Amino acid sequence: MDGKGIELRVDGYFNMNIFDLDGTPVSEKVESEILSKLQTSEYLIGLESKKISSLDDYLTPLYSFELDGTDAMNYEFSEKY
Repeated sequence: MDGKGIELRVDGYFNMNIFDLDGTPVSEKVESEILSKLQTSEYLIGLESKKISSLDDYLTPLYSFELDGTDAMNYEFSEKY
């Protein structure tokens, strides 16, 4: 989206739910492996696409995810110029 609009800065924590590409939640073991690879930058997340991909092949999604905001969130709104 180009032009004027509203920018949103979010500072806080989200709960992240991870699914295979069919929409089935991944097991705790797979979730732990994904977390490890995210922390070591082997995997990337696309916030707009809500997909997780490997750094080696970032155009091919491996998993999808949802983010749920927690009570520990701070929001800051400003006009985009």
